[in-house]
Amino acid sequence: MRTPPALACLCAALLPLLTGCTTWPNSDKPFQVSDSSLNWTEILYSTTNTASTLRLSLLGNGHIVLRRGTGARVLDDFAQDVESATWNDFERDEINLPRRDVQQIHQLLVNRGVLKRVKALPPGATTVVQLFGRIDDKVFAHVSVEPKVIAVVESVITLFPPPRTPQKPEVP
Repeated sequence: MRTPPALACLCAALLPLLTGCTTWPNSDKPFQVSDSSLNWTEILYSTTNTASTLRLSLLGNGHIVLRRGTGARVLDDFAQDVESATWNDFERDEINLPRRDVQQIHQLLVNRGVLKRVKALPPGATTVVQLFGRIDDKVFAHVSVEPKVIAVVESVITLFPPPRTPQKPEVP
């Protein structure tokens, strides 16, 4: 019995749908990151010994933004709670690096496993890094306590000046 060409094409088109995620093998394996301005990563860095939050935005075009503090603006660019006691506890610094340098940072993150799925975090972790973004059309969300991933994030943080000491409000 001969299969009609239309039926063979239909079966070939449906095969990826029927096999699910197995058609994207090695999606968490390291690969060569391209020099694309469309690559981006958002990183939330927190430790148990401080109440301050740190948010780092890496854009493929070389623009890096660091936000830190306890105010709502660290995590939400559109925060509106101006009456909050922590509203002024917010710092924002920006630097521009060559695109090649940001590509290298993204390459380090990929090589250190940010595309891998995490089953569970070990108890007692003191430093946690949450990463999400898109690198070469691979979307990821990753929470890590891996020292190698934390070292990459901390090396990017050292590019910025240290946090300012908080000013005490003036009492009239």
